Order: sequence, then structure tokens, then C-alpha cells
Amino acid sequence: MWYYQYYTPNPGNGTCKIEIPGTFSTVTSFSGDFGCGYTKYFKVLAPPSTVGIKSYVSDNNIEVYPNPSQNTVYIKFDLNNHQDVSYKVTDVNGRLVQQKSLGKMSAGYESIDVSQLNNGVYFVSIQLADGPVIIKKAVIQK
Repeated sequence: MWYYQYYTPNPGNGTCKIEIPGTFSTVTSFSGDFGCGYTKYFKVLAPPSTVGIKSYVSDNNIEVYPNPSQNTVYIKFDLNNHQDVSYKVTDVNGRLVQQKSLGKMSAGYESIDVSQLNNGVYFVSIQLADGPVIIKKAVIQK
């Protein structure tokens, strides 16, 4: 039996995801702060020589809340360095409904007025200068 163990002596925020290599299938994932340690046991059905490990570590913490929301959605930023940030809000069909460049920041909040949007699911895509686009779901329910 194989297992993955995460541990750091200092508490903080982070994520962990275990995926099947070469697919978009996630075996398990842990979001947000799950403490200073976590152990998950699982079996690997391929010989160890064919199993690859890919690691992506990010100290950036971004939250979109409340979910669901009526009039205002907030983005909370706690980034690992001072950098350019922008966001786009799209509907489920990919149509752009809002966008904004926030300039350089490392921590803080941004409020998004969603009072004119219809009920439904929207995606907030946050672009960081030093990393990939982070996509969060926002549900509007009035």
C-alpha cells in the first residue's frame, strides 16, 4: 500500500491534490487549511517505475465568498508576493460579464457588485502575474 503524507511544523493555508497521471481524474483533494499534517492511504495499480509524481506548490490563498450571494461577491487575497492581479467574471456559457485590473497587491479584499446579474453560476477567473489563472465558482441567488 502506498501513501502520501503532508506535514509542515508551521500552520498555514495550502492545498493538496492526488491525481491519476495522464488523466483529469482526481483521486482526492484537500482545500484550504487542513492542519499541520494529513495522511491518505491509497493503492497504486502500476509498477512504481511507471508512476510519476508532479508537484505544484503555491502559497497563494484566494477565496471567493459568500456562496451563494445576492448583491456583492468578495475576493480575499493572501498572496505569497506583491504582484499584478486582475479578474474576469464569466457566465456558464463563457460570456464575459465583468473584468477589472487591480494593479499590484499582496493581500486584501475586492468587492464585486453582482446585483445586476441574473441568478445562476458564474466563474471568477483570477490572473496572478507569477502563476496560472485561478478559477473560483460564484453562485448568484436572489
